[in-house]
Amino acid sequence: VSAYFAPEVVKNLESRGYKVYIGGVNRMSIFTQPMDACRLKYPTCDKRVRQALSLAVDKKSMADNIWLGYAQALSQPGFPQQVGYNFDIPVRYDPKKAEQMLDEAGFPRGKDGYRFTLRFINWITGTPETMALAQVDMWGKIGVKVDYAKIDLSVMLDVIQRRGTHEWPPLTQLEISSFDPENDPFTRYCKDPTAKQCSFPYDNPELYT
Repeated sequence: VSAYFAPEVVKNLESRGYKVYIGGVNRMSIFTQPMDACRLKYPTCDKRVRQALSLAVDKKSMADNIWLGYAQALSQPGFPQQVGYNFDIPVRYDPKKAEQMLDEAGFPRGKDGYRFTLRFINWITGTPETMALAQVDMWGKIGVKVDYAKIDLSVMLDVIQRRGTHEWPPLTQLEISSFDPENDPFTRYCKDPTAKQCSFPYDNPELYT
């Protein structure tokens, strides 16, 4: 089952006797790009804010109700079918703890009930967009106002490849494949303290040796 198939279609195929295999093909992930967040002074520069946003999302509910059981809630950036996946890390959903962490990070609710506003982009239509909108609602419940935009793929590529027209926003929904051969001459990962030279920069001395 791929993220590009509507779960209703898959359910129909299964009801007609087709065997459905759910494997680690791809996953929908929210990218917060910490280095960009700090460079651009987003609230998501603070690790507690990023953790709170994750705790506020009911991943199991989305897997069961939006994906009709044809998806699996994950607790880490990996696939259960891959070597190294830690099954001891639970999938957490704790909006009360999320609110507490936002308060501790210095972002109390304002008079309008919101703490701050974050821009959130997504280019994939269908079920992934329903998933994105569900997260907008969940984040709103912990006082985070989200400016959601369904964008064109060309805009998404501009962001990922840092062509200069669009900056990475605080929140981006992307599909990550378990098998993603690099067919683009643009470097995706690189050592870059400026967070401007490649798609996913890092600045961690442990990775340099």
